[in-house]
Amino acid sequence: MAVADRLKVEALLPHRTPFLFIDQFEFLSRVDGDEPKLVAHYQVPEIAFWTPCHFPENPIMPGALEIEMAFQAGALLATLISGKGFPVPKRLEKIDFKGFVKPGDCLTVSIKCIAQRGPVWKFDFNITNQHGKRVCFGKFTGGKLEQQG
Repeated sequence: MAVADRLKVEALLPHRTPFLFIDQFEFLSRVDGDEPKLVAHYQVPEIAFWTPCHFPENPIMPGALEIEMAFQAGALLATLISGKGFPVPKRLEKIDFKGFVKPGDCLTVSIKCIAQRGPVWKFDFNITNQHGKRVCFGKFTGGKLEQQG
């Protein structure tokens, strides 16, 4: 698949600015028996909703938003594999932060599905900055969105 732009991302996910953390992606289907993989990119804005309030003198992107980027990439990957709705996060495992993300950084998340059973998906992800430095990585499980009554 060629690189998909923001319009394709918005067609597949319900998220919108300022809570959409993927600008473009590329879906890499199974190669030599490897798990399907998705690589997505996000240009961190110079001024974002969090810059005036999260260390305003020296803004740092909240780690929770880095993880949200991985969640959104996982939802895209599951949607592209299954052709159905996307899973929502159910469990975080082994999340590690290795560096700060600053306004203006360009992030790349590489994510693969390492297990899938019915509506439950398990993902492994790695986020790097424009210098190739790893800033966050880990695993999480996603599952079917349960409608609340």
